[in-house]
Amino acid sequence: MQTIMLLDELRREIRGILGEKCFLRISKEMDALLVSDAPRRGMTPNARNQLIRQGFELSEQNRILSIDLGRERWVSLIRGLPPCEDFDFNEGNCALYSIYRRLKDVPALPENQPVLPIRMGLKWLGAGDEASFARYMPGILADALRQKQERPAALARLISMYMKNR
Repeated sequence: MQTIMLLDELRREIRGILGEKCFLRISKEMDALLVSDAPRRGMTPNARNQLIRQGFELSEQNRILSIDLGRERWVSLIRGLPPCEDFDFNEGNCALYSIYRRLKDVPALPENQPVLPIRMGLKWLGAGDEASFARYMPGILADALRQKQERPAALARLISMYMKNR
């Protein structure tokens, strides 16, 4: 799946900086894409600085490193997503199809799109977790609308990528 490939590319880039001694996996929290125990495994200040220079945002709690893309990296990722390709509706893809149809024609600039729904969509679809996507994404999108945020049109492109390779 291409959504998994996006995550794999990011993991390879980060792994090239942190090395092989630490774990690097999808974060279960909403505020970061990945987590690592690199601080427990001797991460150097140079590695931390290199990640920041590469456009990652880092936070550390209990010697666990949360890693997310900085705003410029998110905008770049959104711009690099392929255009939407329609897919057929069926009982098995009802939630994905519904969100896809609502967002696919939204004219939203990459720099104005909220990161949270895109981050969570990338994590859930990258892990093939359609159940979590279907359960939580409508609420996340509703919160974004209540806060008068731009609609995350890039989410439709992620769904399209996922469905193309499902």
